[in-house]
Amino acid sequence: MIDIIIDCSNKEINQIKKTLGSISYQLHMPPIQVHLSSEVSEEIINHFRNFIDIDTKPDNINGKHLMYINAGDALANPYALKMLYEHKEYDVVVSNGVKRDKEGMQCNIYDDTDSFNGKLYKTEFLKNKKINYSNKFVLNKLCMMNVPQIYFLDQKIYFIEETEENIKEYIDNIKETVRIGTKLQLYSGIYQLSTETLVDMYHKYLNGKIEIDIRELRELASVYNKYKENEEVFIKTSKYQFTIKDIMPEISFNEFIKKVTKI
Repeated sequence: MIDIIIDCSNKEINQIKKTLGSISYQLHMPPIQVHLSSEVSEEIINHFRNFIDIDTKPDNINGKHLMYINAGDALANPYALKMLYEHKEYDVVVSNGVKRDKEGMQCNIYDDTDSFNGKLYKTEFLKNKKINYSNKFVLNKLCMMNVPQIYFLDQKIYFIEETEENIKEYIDNIKETVRIGTKLQLYSGIYQLSTETLVDMYHKYLNGKIEIDIRELRELASVYNKYKENEEVFIKTSKYQFTIKDIMPEISFNEFIKKVTKI
């Protein structure tokens, strides 16, 4: 069975209906149970219970596989769950998707391991690695740090709407991931995540677009300083590919780290 957790917090009724509707019209799908993360009207629940099994307790996860969807996002075709489940022997199935921005422009997403979108997780793997289900952002980061067996499904499975990025919430999630990763002794993973995040915030700082107090980054800077092997750090993510020594900004990356830790 697949447990599907839908994040309904601060979502409009039509957004919730859209997501539940995309699940309801799935064909040849495996057994599923849908869990709603916050209160949804009885009218909506009772309507969709005619088509799918809905549980209003998001913590009641008993299936062998797990999936997260934000209300307002949707499965992109009626065979989405079937195609994901065909590769259920893998720890994680990663699929492709489509994202629409606020102007209505669409872009394709391929082989994205950074977010939880369009992924099917094997709960046995998550339990063995002591990964909690409560935070989908943290779960995906910790899952990838544990080097799961991944199947990359070359199909467009999900459709997501671009939302405003809350930088404070994003950094809080990164720090929570680092704290848990430290307890689980995932030192290489937390070093990589901390460094990538600091580089991202460094660029925002140089461009005058950082929207948080840089003191919020002190915990990540401590991890970077603790585990770095030398001053030249190679970063490779979907956004950046460079060595720190190649940058000639007004302040260097290491000076930025010192600024963060000394405040």
